[in-house]
Amino acid sequence: GAGFRIALRDLELRGAGNLLGAEQHGHLDAVGYDLYVKLLNEAVLEERGEQVPTRTECVVTLSCDACLPVSYVASSAQRMALYKRISLIESVADLNDMTDELLDRYGNLPRPATNLLCVALIRSLAARSGITQIRQDGSDVAICGEALDVEIWMTLADAFPGRLRMMMSATPYIRFRPTGQSSLLAELRELFLMLFRLTAEKKVDKP
Repeated sequence: GAGFRIALRDLELRGAGNLLGAEQHGHLDAVGYDLYVKLLNEAVLEERGEQVPTRTECVVTLSCDACLPVSYVASSAQRMALYKRISLIESVADLNDMTDELLDRYGNLPRPATNLLCVALIRSLAARSGITQIRQDGSDVAICGEALDVEIWMTLADAFPGRLRMMMSATPYIRFRPTGQSSLLAELRELFLMLFRLTAEKKVDKP
């Protein structure tokens, strides 16, 4: 609607035109997607006169193509609407529902679209578990958070033997070693599904 179009214009005024331009060419990567969704949500809320909520944001930087290619969804307006909805994925059920809808409307998903859905789920699970950054660093992935729960990460280290290390720098972070680039997203999805479950269980157990 009009609010959505105003939000897009507002994004361009904020200097996000380069992100929208990248999306037009089908090269919107995970970082651009994260920032685009955050700015779009804020612009829509401000247009409605609503307060922008403060919550944990997780920035995902991975060496994989994660976008809706123009060759798959030709309409710019449809791609923008889909990016907004994909950003709301919070569970495997949400991901499966969106996959089914894309299959019905546009046919078999190309790899970048499948990657995008997986990145959206990982980002949501991580943010709700207090993780603020997931960054690929060579063959490893660095995982940064507001306050890493040592007990939970020790449990995860047992589930991923030899592949998780807590780095005790000025700001402690986790280093995760996937078995390979081709399985990176699947392994991160498994890791963050487990992290989210353990974090939720611990919250329930607290008096």
